[in-house]
Amino acid sequence: MTAGLPLPAPRLRGRRHLAALAMLLAVGTAWGVGTPLWKIAAETGHDPLGLTIWQIAAGLLVLVPLCALRRVGLPLGPAYLRYYAGLALIGVLLPTTLFYIALREISAGVGAIIVATVPMLTLLMATALGLDRPTPRRLAGVGMGFVAVLLILSPDSLPSAGSAPYLLLALLASASYAAEGNWISLRAPQGLDPVATLLGASLVALLIALPLGALSGHIVSPFRPWGPGEWALNAVAAISALAYSGYIWLVGRTGPVFAAQVGYVVTLCGVFWSMLVLDERYTGAVWAALFTMLAGLALVRPRNRQHDPAHR
Repeated sequence: MTAGLPLPAPRLRGRRHLAALAMLLAVGTAWGVGTPLWKIAAETGHDPLGLTIWQIAAGLLVLVPLCALRRVGLPLGPAYLRYYAGLALIGVLLPTTLFYIALREISAGVGAIIVATVPMLTLLMATALGLDRPTPRRLAGVGMGFVAVLLILSPDSLPSAGSAPYLLLALLASASYAAEGNWISLRAPQGLDPVATLLGASLVALLIALPLGALSGHIVSPFRPWGPGEWALNAVAAISALAYSGYIWLVGRTGPVFAAQVGYVVTLCGVFWSMLVLDERYTGAVWAALFTMLAGLALVRPRNRQHDPAHR
């Protein structure tokens, strides 16, 4: 399969259609609830790479018994290892570390709004790879997404002028997730279980990150008193492991563009839970950015049956 050839859209009807929508809501809600927890973990003072390593390791404590209970094996052929390596880099290590860096300086709610750019960036990448075809309406949605980013970049929206680069790091993390969605669509081996997929990607990510953390002295020891940040980090690991497995299942059943619409739910739940848990309050420009981003998502989403695999 080459990047220049469009993949056939899966046909979902009846119960399969409802299952795809239910998974979309479940994954988005889980990630949205995890948004304020990411912020709490990011503010522990630990190095972002150390937080990423901890999150991967804690996630493995969920994934290994989950695969064992489901009696799912882990294929280890060359094609599988290449696939795991791609997911490890662009779906685990890079975006996780970047978000931990970004959330030190931007609010969790703003981070949740930036995550909503994933479907837009996914569309641009899928178009470049020949996996999707844009329309003027959908391109207008992409434009609205970037207008929303510009609104957040206004001086009244960020804690300080020095926060702007951290917002761009969050945007880069979203681009990494978008690349991951297309990687799954292009390279996923047939019949590979989504939980086993995440297990393989997490193991490869840990093998890459542990030496880097050891050499740089950024590994966070779990053998220390745990505060709210450490407990939040463990919760994020469990939520991410389960939600990410669901996301991989969703991409495999519906394609990368539809699956990326999880950004709707992540954004709304992320903003709501950040206000509730962290008592965050936002400026008018941030609220304008939220509604502009949601409007952009509505335009980016495939409208007709020909381009929307979830409605076929």
